[in-house]
Amino acid sequence: MISRLESEPLDDDLKKDLYLLKSYYFLDQKKYDEAIKPLISAVEFASSAKEKARYAYILGQLYEKQNNSKEAYEYFKKVGEYKPDYDLEFNAKLKLLKNYSGKSEEYAMKELKQMLNEDKYAEYQDIIYYTMGEAQFGRNNITEAITNFNLSLRKNNGNSPLKAEAYYKLGNINYDNHEFVMAKKYFDSCLVAMVKTDERYIDIQNLSSNLTEIAINLETITLQDSLIKISKMSKEEQMALATGIRKKQLEDEANRKNAEKNVSGNLASKNQLAQADAQMGLQGKTMDRINTSSFFAYNETAKQTGIEEFTKKWGNIRLEDNWRRYNKSSSDYFEEAKVSADEIKLTDVEVNSILGNYPKNPEQVEEAELKIRNAMLQLGVLYRKNL
Repeated sequence: MISRLESEPLDDDLKKDLYLLKSYYFLDQKKYDEAIKPLISAVEFASSAKEKARYAYILGQLYEKQNNSKEAYEYFKKVGEYKPDYDLEFNAKLKLLKNYSGKSEEYAMKELKQMLNEDKYAEYQDIIYYTMGEAQFGRNNITEAITNFNLSLRKNNGNSPLKAEAYYKLGNINYDNHEFVMAKKYFDSCLVAMVKTDERYIDIQNLSSNLTEIAINLETITLQDSLIKISKMSKEEQMALATGIRKKQLEDEANRKNAEKNVSGNLASKNQLAQADAQMGLQGKTMDRINTSSFFAYNETAKQTGIEEFTKKWGNIRLEDNWRRYNKSSSDYFEEAKVSADEIKLTDVEVNSILGNYPKNPEQVEEAELKIRNAMLQLGVLYRKNL
């Protein structure tokens, strides 16, 4: 039918509609290469600048899918020439900087950082950081990419699709680096934020499932190795380690209370606080490596899932009594708490409680080493079977 209509004498509006239909026909079959040519024709026959801008933006996205940064850059540049609305212009500018391949590699990052400092882009910082992450990832600057994807999550203000993309990128980066515990946690968080109709959802679900036992065994090795190291420390070294951990716990608790007090009524800041907690859960390397518990609140993946599901239903709400009330007072700034190690005096019982159930004799050390060997044996099977 499309081929027959192409041979008919049609006016420009109908030609535009036909080329759009043809492009969509190929897009629906995921034949992205073949969707480009008719969409270029649709731009030519479109009568309004608004339509031309939209089609040019989609062409830029299609060239991105082909990893053709040069053509993508040209079409995102054309979007600006058609004087689009603010949102499309802003997103096209980000795409331009992401696909920039000029002589100065620092130019794009400099421009993106400048955008972070402009008040008119304040509510878009999560998108800007994500774009910076993509640009760094494209240049194989993996460490910088990870930093920016995490900053995007910290600044995210209820943008679930963007949150899902950031978690997905971080999950894949950690998976490729064989950091399977972190990959599992990021994929789990991605599944919470991502709509179930996303074509990647089932694949991510399978990846996460395959990593479950692998992550458990890796955490077993890390935990038992840490406990064995603690058992070999002197009493003074154990006291210093426990004091440092307790100091960090007190500072984190004080900072959280200050943050809750200061962001009261400010939805954006409240969401940043929740994201900060989520990231601490994903990346924290405190006593999770030393203490283990079956209590659900100590399960960081479950806690992150709970935060996401609660936020979807109720919005970004601070932990407090009468939380349904709206409190208009707000402040985004507070001074970070500092606790002096000299102020912390721990008893032997408290030290043992903080450091966990580490081996106290050679038999218990051997028991811990056996757990490590068994976990390694299981990993050998699981890597072959699940990966």
